[in-house]
Amino acid sequence: MNSSPFVITRLFNLSFLLFCLNISSLAHFNTVHAYALSTEKLAEIRLKRQGQYPIKTQYLNNQREPLYTNELIREYSAYLLQHAHNPVDWYPWGKEAFAKAKKENKPIFLSIGYATCHWCHVMERESFDNEAIASYLNEHFISIKVDREQRPDLDEFYLTALQIFSGQGGWPITSFLTPLSKPFFVGTYFSSKALMSQLKLVQERWLQEQSSLESIADELQGYVEETLQNNYLPVTVKPSLINEVITRTLQYEDKSWGGIDQEPKFPLAQLLTLLMNQSTILINKKNNKLTNFISRSLNGMLQGGIYDQLAGGFHRYTADKAWRKPHFEKMLYDQAQLISLYTQGWLDFGNPDYQRISTETIAFLFKEMQANNGCFYSAIDADSINGNDDYYLWSPNEINHILDRQQQNLFNKVYAIAPRAFDQDAGPIYLKSSHTELAINHTELTKNINKIREKLLSKRKLRSLPFVDRSQITQWNAMTISALVVAGRAFNMPDIIASAEKCATSIWRKVNKNDGKLARIINQKSTASPALLVDYAQLIKATLILYDVSQKTHWLSRAQQLYDVMNRHYFDPNSGAFFNNLARSDIVVPYRSQYVDDTIMPAGNSSALEAMVMLQQRAGNPILNKRIKQLINYFANTLNERPQDMSAMLNAVVEFGHVSAKPINYAGLGNVRIEGRTIDNQTSKNTGKFEIRINIKEGWHVNSYKPLQEQLIATKLVAENGNANLKVNYPEGSMLSLDFSQNKLSLYTGKIAIKGQYLNKKPATFEILKLNLQVCNKKMCLLPEEILIKVNFNSIRSLKAS
Repeated sequence: MNSSPFVITRLFNLSFLLFCLNISSLAHFNTVHAYALSTEKLAEIRLKRQGQYPIKTQYLNNQREPLYTNELIREYSAYLLQHAHNPVDWYPWGKEAFAKAKKENKPIFLSIGYATCHWCHVMERESFDNEAIASYLNEHFISIKVDREQRPDLDEFYLTALQIFSGQGGWPITSFLTPLSKPFFVGTYFSSKALMSQLKLVQERWLQEQSSLESIADELQGYVEETLQNNYLPVTVKPSLINEVITRTLQYEDKSWGGIDQEPKFPLAQLLTLLMNQSTILINKKNNKLTNFISRSLNGMLQGGIYDQLAGGFHRYTADKAWRKPHFEKMLYDQAQLISLYTQGWLDFGNPDYQRISTETIAFLFKEMQANNGCFYSAIDADSINGNDDYYLWSPNEINHILDRQQQNLFNKVYAIAPRAFDQDAGPIYLKSSHTELAINHTELTKNINKIREKLLSKRKLRSLPFVDRSQITQWNAMTISALVVAGRAFNMPDIIASAEKCATSIWRKVNKNDGKLARIINQKSTASPALLVDYAQLIKATLILYDVSQKTHWLSRAQQLYDVMNRHYFDPNSGAFFNNLARSDIVVPYRSQYVDDTIMPAGNSSALEAMVMLQQRAGNPILNKRIKQLINYFANTLNERPQDMSAMLNAVVEFGHVSAKPINYAGLGNVRIEGRTIDNQTSKNTGKFEIRINIKEGWHVNSYKPLQEQLIATKLVAENGNANLKVNYPEGSMLSLDFSQNKLSLYTGKIAIKGQYLNKKPATFEILKLNLQVCNKKMCLLPEEILIKVNFNSIRSLKAS
């Protein structure tokens, strides 16, 4: 695992553990163990599933059928099925494997990876499909294979052990455990020769010094649990945290290429999301340092090879600072987070390239990663199905052979190739300059570039295609639903919102079939992938965003139902936080963590806090408000110590303390919905005209702009910066009598619209308005509120002038 400078990894002095790094060469084993798992039952399962997954093994009979089949054939994970025909007697993670290890008093060989992991593929070919290594494993170890996408809770535990043990991280994770699941040695990739040496050394030590290894395992287990434990102290979140994060981020800025100055380079979407949310006010105040950091980061990524310049979509990270030499995996969670970022970037900065990148990435998702049920596959491999990683590489000669002379000239003006090595000329394509910088006639340029892209894509599709992991992960799909709904609203593309709703409906149907519980993997029948806290929390967020835009109340009620289940099964009453995984009697769980790390995507408790804050704003209740405060208090000390690693949680804390400016906001514990839209006319889209739509639930009301009694709070709209000259037209209130007053009052009920216009300036890409109001029903009035509404003047979602 490659870490940003913000990831704090605790390293312990465990030099006494490194006894097994003294690797020597051993003679090659030529005998193969008799495989107990090559049973009639497993062969029957294999025949039933024939054609449903690619068979990866060199050991085939004359009919091209696999010679070996192990317990993984019963699984539905694409990664586990990649190993179902290894000569290794693999088991999935479960009680059966651990019971066998205890009965036979054998150490456990644990391998953790995922379907689109390059070095996992290499180790599979070199070692796990090697009969000599398989023979030794089968005789002396119980071998377990884990898909980290299915079981990120197990991955978190053993990855932490790896970081403590070696100061490094990465996949595959190669671990040796006691039969009680405790690790005593953890590494990453091993060559076949090194692995065989390591296996023999561990086996020798197990026979001679088992009690010593078990003591080491107990100590390492303790260090892992201590690292994953939250450091609770009765403190509050420092009010200066946001400024500290901004200051430290700017210190680490790569001013040449954008992002953080490091190699390798990740998008760090959660940090950018936090900063972009904070930049809303700072843009108005002309805080150029932060806004320049954000725009440089977005520009650097869209121009680099990390973005697939031909088909759209983002690769996982780059090995260089200029974003040009990517690791070619495409992960669904990256697409979701970056669609959201570029959509927000377009709304805030008005850069048309940001809109282009967002919509191209959406188009890529629909074309390459969408399943029939409307949801999305988890990943596309860096490697092609034939094992090569050259799918995305181009040489200048190949480009010139495909394009005509005029297109060659345009390609060389717009694009360049980043050779992967000094002695090669082939590499990924990157953008020399953005379309906005190049364009004289933007429409004509885009049209000509698209013709070039289509030609190159047609040629690329003739190559061996990358493997697609068709697992549909609830968490990642929920993040994608949220991104699509936000983008669909911003770009006035209802079809995108409809697609997001289709996926959400598919997930909900499965929830109904599963007694109201979520599964980690949407499209798998196996029970080996229980839902995690983050699956529930992200789906709650997605359903609430659907509720915001569609105004369909069933999405709000579904969010409440999901919260109730999440609270029942994951909440820890002793801490006020949530466990990341379930306590289950039918499966081995080495540790129930509450750890938070938001560097790549939001962690479980951060996602839960975000979901709870959103739910409180839309359907507030005192118990939920209390739970939010408990969770913040529990993590306050850790948040104060390492806020950069907890961007999503910090974002939720800020939102809870002071509701940010958004196009759709709520007042009165969710009983009043407020939405800001622009109004255009025939001559100009940016006329400075806007409309604030207020939807008040039945049984509730607010005072009109002219209440009939002095002590009543008037509904009033003003510019947030106080300097703009606004013309505001309020609707007249309805004259109504309430139980507590004999006199009629001027009130707003139901649906109303406040129209306005900026008179003394042409508005920027967005403006912030303040709506002052007090929400009441017949029995009581809530406290007066000041709601911030963000009106995006370059948004395509606008109203026609009346």
